[in-house]
Amino acid sequence: MSLISEQAGSNRHVGNGITEADFRAMRETRDASLGTPRLLHASLQINLRGGRMPPPNAEGKRYILTPLSGMMPI
Repeated sequence: MSLISEQAGSNRHVGNGITEADFRAMRETRDASLGTPRLLHASLQINLRGGRMPPPNAEGKRYILTPLSGMMPI
């Protein structure tokens, strides 16, 4: 646990007089270097259903589908 004053002094995202332009530049540079989150497609399938799992198939089993093409790493 830490105090807000400690976070403001050591967290590069807040405090230390960082301007909005500097913050945006820092985030855009970092975000551009990141790949697709590993569990993005699985989480979307549940989040878009409001937290409910996919419906069962004919055998009564539920599956989360993974795309085989696109930007996802293998």
